Amino acid sequence: MAPRPLLAASLAFVGGVAAGAWLPQEPGAWAWAAGALLVAWGAALAAGRLRAGRAVGLATFAVLGVLRCQADLAPLYAGLEQVSEAEAVACGRLARPAQIRDGETLLVLEGARVRRDGRTAALALPLQVAVAGACDGYAVGDLVVARGGLRSVRGDRNLGWFPGPVGAAAGRCAARLSVGSPAWVRRTGHDPGRGPEAAVLRWRDRAHRSWLARPGAAAAILDALTTGERAGIPRDVQEAFTRAGLAHVLAISGMNVGFLAALVFLALRRALALCAPLALRFPAQPLAAGLTLPALWFFLLFSGGQIPVGRAVLS
Repeated sequence: MAPRPLLAASLAFVGGVAAGAWLPQEPGAWAWAAGALLVAWGAALAAGRLRAGRAVGLATFAVLGVLRCQADLAPLYAGLEQVSEAEAVACGRLARPAQIRDGETLLVLEGARVRRDGRTAALALPLQVAVAGACDGYAVGDLVVARGGLRSVRGDRNLGWFPGPVGAAAGRCAARLSVGSPAWVRRTGHDPGRGPEAAVLRWRDRAHRSWLARPGAAAAILDALTTGERAGIPRDVQEAFTRAGLAHVLAISGMNVGFLAALVFLALRRALALCAPLALRFPAQPLAAGLTLPALWFFLLFSGGQIPVGRAVLS
């Protein structure tokens, strides 16, 4: 596909994604529309109707964008009806490392069940638990019970144009449970989970605990640069970095991802070049670039899945 048609198709898809948040939430109907347009596009190209084919093709990409957006929105709207403001007790599995921000601890529970007004409901999306004060000692996989005030998190807390509940600091979530004290949160068990993502998060938690066990500000800085946890850095050290204009160094961003990608790529390219059978059969540089992507995915998870890291990995 030529660059100009490819650009037009990309813009049509992005436009469909943006419009999908505002159009009627009917993923099934949009899927049928996308299928019909694909058939019409193929028929137009087979008949040699190139101009009509281009128009139908752009419409197809736009509808696919709408479908892609509404497929992501479906669980948001499925869980929205179950959430109303009330005092509630919630339980679930800690899905992400705990984060301490602005004097409160954020816990994200997956598979959450909420009991209020004598009724229990399961949430389709994770539940964000905001605990006032520091709440240390929690690891990914812990089964947590908390009590507090439950309310929906609207889109204006994160992306103002995006309908539906969106987590203020932890991605999309069904609701936010505000807990007034760490005493109202307790651990009832542990479920380590399965799959590669769960394994990476367990390694991250072990690394974080290892850094915490080491004294001095250097360990806290290394913890911030590897796991993304900056709460352990002494305030005077943070102020010193700020005065020096180097506060951005303490946050994982594109610089860290770039250094890691370059290191892994150069090491893989060198290793492939030294392996004669592979070097003669496959081009070392594209193969090394492809093998670098899993390392970046690993680092994205290991650093806590922060938005700047994800943006750097995608770019």
